[in-house]
Amino acid sequence: MSGRVRGRLAWAAVTAVAVVGSGGAVALAGPRVEAAPRAAAPACAEVASDVAAAAALAVRCDTEVEVVDARTEWATTFALSDGSMRLDISTGAVRTDVSGEWAAVSATLEDTGAAVTVASPVTPMRFSDGSGDEPFATIERDGHTLTFEMPFELPAPDVDGSQLIYADVLPGVDLVVTVNEDATGFSEVLRVESPEAAAHPDLADLTFPVTTSDSIEVQAQDGGFVAAEADGAPVFTSPVPVMWDSSSDVAEGTTDRALGTLEDADPTVAPVGDETVAEIPAEVAPDAVTVTPDAGMLADPGTEWPVYIDPGVSGSLNQRSAVRTVVGNAYNFAGDEGVGLCSRATSTTCSHTFYSRVLYQFVGLDAVGAVEPGDVRGATFSVAGTHSYDCTPRPVTLHAVADFTSGTPYPGGSYWKPLQTHTIAHRNGCTNGQVPRRIEFDATVAAQDIAAANQGHGSFGIAVDESSMAYWKRYGWDAGLSVTYNRAPSAPSAMGLVGADGCVVGADRPVTRDRRPVLKAVFSDPDGGNVHGNVALVSAVNPAVVVWDPAPNPAQGSGALQSVQVPMDLNDGGLYRWIAHGIDGDGRVGPDGVCEFAVDYTPPAMPVVTAIAGRDVVYAEDATAGGLGQGGLFRVSSGGSTDDLQYRYAFNSTDLNGSVPATTPVITFTPTQVGPQVLNVVAQDRAGNLGPMRTYRFTVELAALGSAWRLDETTAGTAKDVATGSANNLTVSPSTTVVNGLLAERGIELTDRALRFDSPLDTATSARPVVAGGGAFSVSALVRLDAITGSATVVSQDGTRVSGFELGHRTDPACPPATGGHCWTFAMRGADADSAAPVVVRSAQPLTAGAWAQITGVRGGDGQLRLYVCDLSTPDVTRSLVVREATPTAAPRPWLAAGPLQLGHGREAGAAARHLTGAIGDVRTYTGEVSLAQLRASCQSPGTMPAGPTNPPSPTRRNAGGNDFDGDGRADVFWSSMQDGWWRVSYGGVAPWAAVNYAGAIPTSSYQFGDLDGDGRDDVFLVWNNSWLMSSGGTTGWQRLGGDPNAGTNITLGDFDGDGKDDVFWAWAHDGNWRISYDRGATDWKIVNNAGPYGTEQFRIADFNGDGKDDVFMVDPHNGAWMVSDSGTTAWRAINAGGGVPIAQLKLGDLNGDGKADVFYADPADGHGRVSYGGTTSWQIFDNGGALRTDAFQLADMDGDGKDDVFLSHPNGEWWVSSGSTTGWKRINSAGEATGQVRVR
Repeated sequence: MSGRVRGRLAWAAVTAVAVVGSGGAVALAGPRVEAAPRAAAPACAEVASDVAAAAALAVRCDTEVEVVDARTEWATTFALSDGSMRLDISTGAVRTDVSGEWAAVSATLEDTGAAVTVASPVTPMRFSDGSGDEPFATIERDGHTLTFEMPFELPAPDVDGSQLIYADVLPGVDLVVTVNEDATGFSEVLRVESPEAAAHPDLADLTFPVTTSDSIEVQAQDGGFVAAEADGAPVFTSPVPVMWDSSSDVAEGTTDRALGTLEDADPTVAPVGDETVAEIPAEVAPDAVTVTPDAGMLADPGTEWPVYIDPGVSGSLNQRSAVRTVVGNAYNFAGDEGVGLCSRATSTTCSHTFYSRVLYQFVGLDAVGAVEPGDVRGATFSVAGTHSYDCTPRPVTLHAVADFTSGTPYPGGSYWKPLQTHTIAHRNGCTNGQVPRRIEFDATVAAQDIAAANQGHGSFGIAVDESSMAYWKRYGWDAGLSVTYNRAPSAPSAMGLVGADGCVVGADRPVTRDRRPVLKAVFSDPDGGNVHGNVALVSAVNPAVVVWDPAPNPAQGSGALQSVQVPMDLNDGGLYRWIAHGIDGDGRVGPDGVCEFAVDYTPPAMPVVTAIAGRDVVYAEDATAGGLGQGGLFRVSSGGSTDDLQYRYAFNSTDLNGSVPATTPVITFTPTQVGPQVLNVVAQDRAGNLGPMRTYRFTVELAALGSAWRLDETTAGTAKDVATGSANNLTVSPSTTVVNGLLAERGIELTDRALRFDSPLDTATSARPVVAGGGAFSVSALVRLDAITGSATVVSQDGTRVSGFELGHRTDPACPPATGGHCWTFAMRGADADSAAPVVVRSAQPLTAGAWAQITGVRGGDGQLRLYVCDLSTPDVTRSLVVREATPTAAPRPWLAAGPLQLGHGREAGAAARHLTGAIGDVRTYTGEVSLAQLRASCQSPGTMPAGPTNPPSPTRRNAGGNDFDGDGRADVFWSSMQDGWWRVSYGGVAPWAAVNYAGAIPTSSYQFGDLDGDGRDDVFLVWNNSWLMSSGGTTGWQRLGGDPNAGTNITLGDFDGDGKDDVFWAWAHDGNWRISYDRGATDWKIVNNAGPYGTEQFRIADFNGDGKDDVFMVDPHNGAWMVSDSGTTAWRAINAGGGVPIAQLKLGDLNGDGKADVFYADPADGHGRVSYGGTTSWQIFDNGGALRTDAFQLADMDGDGKDDVFLSHPNGEWWVSSGSTTGWKRINSAGEATGQVRVR
């Protein structure tokens, strides 16, 4: 058969579903896709490492090739030139790999000086050398060990080939050990020379101590024993022991009717055949085997001496047995055994009149069991026919039989299925070829039965007509089975289109824009042979319509990815189905794979772009709005297409490297530059077609001027805010001196004034806070330092204990080297606490006493602190001046400094500090990030007010808690979709979903959130394969931070050192230690505490003392008290007796905005929510509006007022908020598709 029947009808009814995949290409029939150059083919050889290599070599070299990695001691597998495989297996081992390399078997014994060992065994064996240091015999197989001891002392043995003789182990008794021919076991025969020797009391009962490795144990079986694994699988076997005398009178070299021609008969190995033989069943204990010789035989005057007593041990995988009446079985016999009737009436060399059949069992046929019955092409059983009664050919039949053991009696079970009968003879001296020879039987039916049963073993039996001894025949111990099989090719895999992977039948079929698509699939043969790929293309609407049906392509190696291009243009909008299967060199056809695709080469329409609310600013088209760091949202919608898949976009570029799915088509934008902006968007459909580009233009406004003080008043008292119309006037202390400003000093503007500070009593103070330090803001001052020996603050804003920010000068060893240890600085702290260290950005611009400079501090929308310096020390202010930027640094976690703006000093430990000696001539604040263009303009014209909106937007600030991904002071809602793998964010919980990142189908519950890089925006944190991964702001790719396989996912985040960066916390129940990896997990673990055998899940993390550092909270499991360890480093302190509520039903958040965590609990029994402020007050009750448990709620600052709110994602998809837990519920949004999967903290 050369392939399938081609034609329309052959394909019309195909409905199978195929495998999905992708890959590279090897050309097929039809228009070809070029393949990569092939490596040089290997030279012809008799062996190859694996099936695929052997199959390829066999076909190319037209010869059989052995598969090396399929070798066993008993089996050999070949790949044949016609693409089929052959397994050859024998009852006797043909090779061994005991040495680590395959070698021929040798049963020869060698005295190593420490023990006697076998030269090249299948099962390693060691025997005593008589020194007493070695047990009598040790045999090993597959890591199992059995040791056999003798009940008497052993002398040094005589070694002769494969035999050991321990002479006179008892008076007149020799021990003869013989390693069997295939070196898988041994026999141990006691040769008793005389009745006097037999009378020795030690022969009355022979007890052989036995020990085994832990993995096996000795059990009685059929009169002998077996050492088996726990599942009963035998490792070593020993048949029922026998004893025999020396009464055989058949001379060697003569041919006997019953025994055949005896050559080299050795009664120390096994009975010759016509002796008196007696079975002596063993008594078996776990640690000993006892054999009691037949007293009757020993006492019988007719017994011919010597007498032989034999227990033997074998580790052979395969087995054989002569099952006989009267005389017992000959299990794992050596030499040959007879089949038929052995009648003493016909031949006196029959020890008794008995019936006999010979059985063979093969293990290791798993390759046959793994195929289908129809895959078996043929099987041959072969065995040596050593003797027949005479030269007249008579029938002999091979049967399939049931499995057997050493104790299976004649006739060898009830199942005897005839396979083939030969009418033959095989006797020495016969003519016409009827001499002893290898006899082959057809065993195909039996091999097919093995395949049908999916088993890895098979048993065979030989029998003849048992009515007359004329049918008597003898067969050898080493039989073989050869099975040839050929499996059909596998179903094709990795089916798909080049450029549109995926194999789907139905509505989700891939779509291609190629008019002549390339079809690809991997064609494999389970036997490694070459495969012809065969495809056909039909209509998916009516499969009876055949579009293209090429001939099978030339065969390629198994596993090759083959591809073919459709030779004609397909219809735009057409739906197609393609069918593929493999055909091997024997003409066998594999199962069909079926895929569908649609053709679409019509581009989508231009999309519609609309600016929407939901973040800081709405950036309307052709309008000016916003400012640096002020985010906006754009919604994209279809311009009329129905198959938009996604929208690709870019700002100020045509690279279109961003994308959002059409299911949530919202683009996020945070400007990094002011001025005109361009958003370019195109629609992309499922086929990959790109539509025309939509260009959306808008302008980002310069930073808005918040407040400004020229300080040109001629007397102290009030300094007017010229930007807001006196809204933030400064009160100037009477002691503060009014002096000439920079422009007056230079004679440019004689009315220019400045305030001079030279005493702690000199102050200029606002009545309320001016700068909201949470979002982006800028502060600029024109200043002259008259003394630079100490630190001095130019502008600051008070908190309770420390300044929220400070712009000024510091004497600091950390100043850049060029500054001489004193430099301009801009600093912020992460909390209103004495212990909160300032985060400082330092300028490298040198400064001198008495010189003017314009200094500007910026907290950017990207969470970075920046400092700009314009050096005005030269008298010529009309010359070109340069604004110098200091190296930015990440801002700490923001907080609201609610005190007044101050000129001339900062705040430390609740009091004024770092007083200025010098003059301040001009001060400005901006509600956003001031641009370099604004700074350059101001530097060129000191004292001017750069343009900005006349009605600036209200500044925003950082939230008190929750997931704030954009740093705007409001918690955002996060969802990781399991359907499409996109991360989506609703900014402030009120904006529509914006797809911000793609990480695959990982549930939302797998993520944690925190500001790990200290930029004022929360990041997404994931433990994956014991690694800690971070996506900054939820918008970047993964960054690996660290990891610990012992901790796994049992970690949580918190800022324990108050540096504005979350740290990684792990409580290990195994040792009770708490470990923290500071600086976002970048440092090694530091053991900070020990709280006993509790894991991380027993604790919660929040700031209970308001010091800007997170603490560890726990409900005492013994008495229910609420316990806190400050920063995770102090001993427990009890803050409340608790209320018997388990920690799993408590949540923490700052609900009153005092900077300290509160404890929240929702009791489903009465529908009331409860708050304990600071965890120290009694429960304060409010109505939660329903019988919901605490875990239905989340706590986060959704409105940016500095107080956490209670957030509820209702089962109907609506989002509800209770502000600070004190107001009624307010519906803020709805997102039914994400019900129960959203996170705000």
